[in-house]
Amino acid sequence: MLLGMIESNIAPNIFTYNMLIRMQCKDTSMEEAHALIHIMTEQGVAPDLFTYNALLEGYCLCGQMDKAREVFDLMVQTHCHPDAVTYSILINGYVKLKSIDKALDALQEMIQHGIAPTVMVYNNLIDGLCKSNRIPMARHLFNDMQTYGIKPDVCTYGSLLDGLCKSAQLDEVKALLKEMESNGVAPNIFIYNILIHSLCEAGQVKDAENLVSLLLSRGMVPNHVTYNTMIKGYCKIGLMNTAIELLNKMKQGGCSPNVVAYNTLIDRLCKSNRIPMALRLFNDMQIYGVKSDVCTYGSLLNGLCKNAELDKAKALLKQMDSNGVAPNIFIYNILIHSLCEHGQFKDAENLVSDLLSKGLVPDHVTYTTMIMGYCKRGLMNTTIKLFNKMKQAGCPTNDVTYNTIMRGFIFNDDLRNALCFRDIMVNEGFEADASTLFLFHNHLSHDKPKSFSRRC
Repeated sequence: MLLGMIESNIAPNIFTYNMLIRMQCKDTSMEEAHALIHIMTEQGVAPDLFTYNALLEGYCLCGQMDKAREVFDLMVQTHCHPDAVTYSILINGYVKLKSIDKALDALQEMIQHGIAPTVMVYNNLIDGLCKSNRIPMARHLFNDMQTYGIKPDVCTYGSLLDGLCKSAQLDEVKALLKEMESNGVAPNIFIYNILIHSLCEAGQVKDAENLVSLLLSRGMVPNHVTYNTMIKGYCKIGLMNTAIELLNKMKQGGCSPNVVAYNTLIDRLCKSNRIPMALRLFNDMQIYGVKSDVCTYGSLLNGLCKNAELDKAKALLKQMDSNGVAPNIFIYNILIHSLCEHGQFKDAENLVSDLLSKGLVPDHVTYTTMIMGYCKRGLMNTTIKLFNKMKQAGCPTNDVTYNTIMRGFIFNDDLRNALCFRDIMVNEGFEADASTLFLFHNHLSHDKPKSFSRRC
């Protein structure tokens, strides 16, 4: 379009160039943006503040802060004075890359040049400081902005409250909330959710309930975050029935429960050995069209396996696959471990073959679980072959793997090879644990010395 205008002797003005440059910068197509600036200067049109700000924003979006600073310095050299927008872009770029000190330096530079920071500049900095756990500095800036006559808004308070909550400064949180309301800034649902989450994390669920009542009395509507946080809070202190009641209230209140709410409940129910209720909620999900994810299946499989309901666990794995939820190595490891624990080694081997056929890579848990199974069956030759395969695959061994194999040799009355394997273990930087050493000494004290061929 631009070249067509030039060829038709229609001279594009600064507005046209800036619009095109900004489009390229928004798409982070910085080479194209520079090409446009080259054409622009050749046509005798000088870049202005808007041009430089667009370039600056483009580099900040790309995370290329060195390049952004070069553009900023070029502005100064060409006597194009940076404005509040320029500094806001630069500071935001530094904050996003967690270069907070450079962002603070830019703020000081801005003030020294007589440019008043906006509430957005302070909000970006306070948010960055809180996320970096630099709460005292965030409080200092919060006080500074008010000294300069800049009124904090709901975003300012939100960032600071979030930071204080995450650092468990609940007394400070309550004081800041009072200050916020006395300054005429009404908390929104985002603010309430931050506070509710913090109280639930601290186990102060009753106080969290009071906040929910307060927001309802002020005409606000709890959202998914509010409900999910409260459900997690109830689960954390063992009030499972109350959590389930709240799930039902969500449905009645027109806020359909999502996968997070169901996963929280299902996981806690499984850990509390309430498998039938967990399965009922799982079926409930299907009825309400909430798609189960890998976390849902992981919690249920773990619960079923711990209750030795292996047939149900195997059926659930098949259902998971047929529902288009790809099992990961964590899912396979849960079932493989349980199958080995209950002597179903052939099924465990079939699962290993299945995960390999799907392109998954066994990890140290998979290998160690299978090694443990072979050791229990006395298949020490198979154990050593799998151990060597594990090392060849580049899968890191650990002290659990070595101790498992050592105990396998001891249980199979092969003390010589147990000692031989201990030497290998020590050379690899590992040591026999207390239970292995106890087993070894116990075996020596009760058995007569035997002659063994050295195989390792």
